[in-house]
Amino acid sequence: MKRVPSLLLLSVLFGLTACSNPEPSASSSEPVSPPSSESMKTTKIDVIDVTNEEHVRPLGRCLAETNGLYFAYSEAGFALEVENGNEEFALVLSFASQIASPYENQFINVYLDDVFVEKKELGKGTQNIEVALSAPQGRHLIEVKKANEGQFSSLLLKSITVRDAEAHLIESPRKKRIEFFGDSITCGYGVLAESNRETFSMATEDSRYTYAAIAADGIGYEASLVSYSGIAIAVSPFVSNGFSMMDVYDTVDGTKKYDIAAHPSDLFVINLGTNDNTKYNTLMTTEEKESAKALFVEHYISLIRAMLATNPKAPVVICYNMMTSLNRDLVYGIDAVWRDINADYPGQISALAFDGDNLGADGHPGKVAHQENGERLAEHLKTIL
Repeated sequence: MKRVPSLLLLSVLFGLTACSNPEPSASSSEPVSPPSSESMKTTKIDVIDVTNEEHVRPLGRCLAETNGLYFAYSEAGFALEVENGNEEFALVLSFASQIASPYENQFINVYLDDVFVEKKELGKGTQNIEVALSAPQGRHLIEVKKANEGQFSSLLLKSITVRDAEAHLIESPRKKRIEFFGDSITCGYGVLAESNRETFSMATEDSRYTYAAIAADGIGYEASLVSYSGIAIAVSPFVSNGFSMMDVYDTVDGTKKYDIAAHPSDLFVINLGTNDNTKYNTLMTTEEKESAKALFVEHYISLIRAMLATNPKAPVVICYNMMTSLNRDLVYGIDAVWRDINADYPGQISALAFDGDNLGADGHPGKVAHQENGERLAEHLKTIL
């Protein structure tokens, strides 16, 4: 970790420099200059500006607004660096918490030096949350990540106060980032449910346990999840008016635009098609099926090309089958996508068929399926990076 040189070291360096120049005479009455402002620089922050990326580092997709740092998608959040004088210290976080009815709560996960510390519950409206922490004296990186999807909740970080520690400019190197595009599976819908007979709740949805977070952690990357329950790459029975991933892929929450060109990711993973599959299997005529398949291929290609325009050298992985086996027509569609992208980006696109279960809420993948597929994806990524 980069450190500001101590005053002792600066004094030694100054002394060595002076030896190479003529010494002033003993009778010289010139005053000794005080240390320059450069030598007195510090990374300590007296007042944390949550919209300043040197103070608070955004994780995933965030948007600096007038009143704070806004984020909504699963795993979005922030990091800050502190130096504690006592082993026991704390943060007080002030949020504006928005939650869609009929839900009453949402959750954040707190990490200290990449180790999970605590899951905190937030209600609606202004929330002041105190996070108690314990660590040996020194510099530490704290991360706070949203556990629930942006479709049902969002957060505006308004302020951070540090107790028994000092905030510093962030010097820890930023991790490389994987951008995941997915539906409720990628959100972690129902991953903590005890039975697939349970229905959705904010308490059983937790992106920390998703295949996406597990795979990213497995290769030491940051995970950014652009995920939305019911969404399809093209056609879905769960959202109306043809709403698809192409309507939200460049947003921070499904509506507010995000400058993807200014925030290129290092790797892209797409796990879409489950909702397309559900809709596709209800279509009766050949014409309807051909139209849906063509739109499926068109949107997949458009999404990948939009992402590669931000980083032309980034690998792309298409995943499928984690909740249900795709109709072979859609699998052939994925093959057509692979051939199209590979023509211009040879060797950068690959596909991975997951093994799924239906043990989570409403028949979604359970914790074991997420863990196993996250590990498989991490191993696959190691072979292509």
